[in-house]
Amino acid sequence: MMNEQQSLLECILQENNDVQHNKLSHNEINYFFNGTAEQENDFVEYQEMTLQQFFYAAIQKTEQSYKQEAEEILVLGKYNKRNYDTGRNMVFGAPPDSTVKVYFEKDDIRMRVFITPPKARGKKISNEMLTKILEECGVVHGIKQQYVNRLSRTPIYNTGFLIAEGTPPVAGESGETDFQFDPEGKLLPKIDPKSGMIDYKELAYVKEVKEGDILCKIKKPKPGKDGISILGKVIKAEDGEKLRIEAGKNTKSVIEGEETHIIATCDGEVHYVNNTIYIDKILTVQDVDASTGNLSFIGSIYIKGHVQSGFKVKASGNIIVDGVVEDAKLSSSGDIVVRGGIKGSGLSEIKANGDISALFIEHATVFAKKNIYADYVLNSNIESEQKIKLSGKRGFIIGGKAKAVEIIAVEIGNDAYSLTKLEINYPKELLQRIAGTKKEQQEYNKIIEQQERKIKSSNSEEAQILLFRTKMAQKRLDVKLGELEGRLGEIKSKAEIGVYVEKQLYPNVTILMENRIYQNKELKQKCSIRKIDGKWKIKY
Repeated sequence: MMNEQQSLLECILQENNDVQHNKLSHNEINYFFNGTAEQENDFVEYQEMTLQQFFYAAIQKTEQSYKQEAEEILVLGKYNKRNYDTGRNMVFGAPPDSTVKVYFEKDDIRMRVFITPPKARGKKISNEMLTKILEECGVVHGIKQQYVNRLSRTPIYNTGFLIAEGTPPVAGESGETDFQFDPEGKLLPKIDPKSGMIDYKELAYVKEVKEGDILCKIKKPKPGKDGISILGKVIKAEDGEKLRIEAGKNTKSVIEGEETHIIATCDGEVHYVNNTIYIDKILTVQDVDASTGNLSFIGSIYIKGHVQSGFKVKASGNIIVDGVVEDAKLSSSGDIVVRGGIKGSGLSEIKANGDISALFIEHATVFAKKNIYADYVLNSNIESEQKIKLSGKRGFIIGGKAKAVEIIAVEIGNDAYSLTKLEINYPKELLQRIAGTKKEQQEYNKIIEQQERKIKSSNSEEAQILLFRTKMAQKRLDVKLGELEGRLGEIKSKAEIGVYVEKQLYPNVTILMENRIYQNKELKQKCSIRKIDGKWKIKY
């Protein structure tokens, strides 16, 4: 065997005039055995080997791989043709001539030949014989004629060589998604860029989006390109996989060129569940604690449980809490409802642009631009721009300070004479803005009078333009004043200024009525303190 291989090596070296220093290049090795120089993995370990080293290594590799993977067509020293329609075999020739075994790879994409040496005076393999084999096997595409010629001139025995290769199919590219939010909803604490401190209360629990936001960009899949087998048959390529992501509630799909965009149709919290993107206008959580961190949401928030101390909740809509709010901070552009009550220790801050309703309020600071409703208030600082109403079984205010246009309670103060402060007035800020606007109006009136006198004396165009601009500014001021006075009128229509006590008004209750202070020094039964004919009076 060694003598035969040595003889074959000498033949190869004689034929391979373009190889310098008896070495094969990396690309020549790959192309000769695999049919392409791009397949760099199969024979990469043979790069820059001598031809002799390469030859023995290649024989070992091909005998291990090709015999196992390929389908043997020519056996028992005879070359056969496979009839692809009937499965019958046809026999051509026999020893002692040189024989050829043919191997087809899957889908008939490649064909390799395994040449056996002739015996005694048998004939060697010829170009005509190889060409006839290709014809009889039905090979019509991808014939490597240069290797057919080379093998017929200098046969290399007992080694598989590629002599035909079809055009392989190219699989299509699957669609791609580009989420504009984190679909997995990972909770990562916020890191202060300056100090590097980690705030575990800021976990980005809510995936907020706004109307018109692009939530996801979906690229269309690309079709595959069919291949051709060495038998001339089409090898069907797989098309790219289409990604099925649906636009759910409060979203829509829009086609933009080669992409489909899923867009938010409202503000809210975005979700990705079961290949569907949708938006909730109401954020629902069990509790606000270390598992959620602080919450901030464009929309309403519904909390089934409690809000623990030290956390913040902010919503552009309403906030509804079924449980208790401890020393936390709640801020809402709408209403706030706390069904379990507000139980602080002096650090709670509850603010709403609408109404605030709670079972009770203890040791908390509460502000509502509209009304405050509760069963009772204890040692708290509460303020409403309209009405504070304490109703229910207890309905009392004890300790702290309460400020509103109208205060209604069952009892105010207690038999321990705890200091309780009330302030009755229209919203101070609103009154100040109305007064300030009226003062500006007076100043504009003076300026207009001066400009009109100047026009009469000079009649200059510049003075006329200046007067026009001043009058326009005055009109804008009139509109502003009208809005402010309209707001005050609305408050007056919804709240009757005064204090109304259904049962007892205890001593040590101080009431500030506009600029007048009244201090109650004795127990009073059902009574009211209100303005009658422009004067503050106590009515029983």
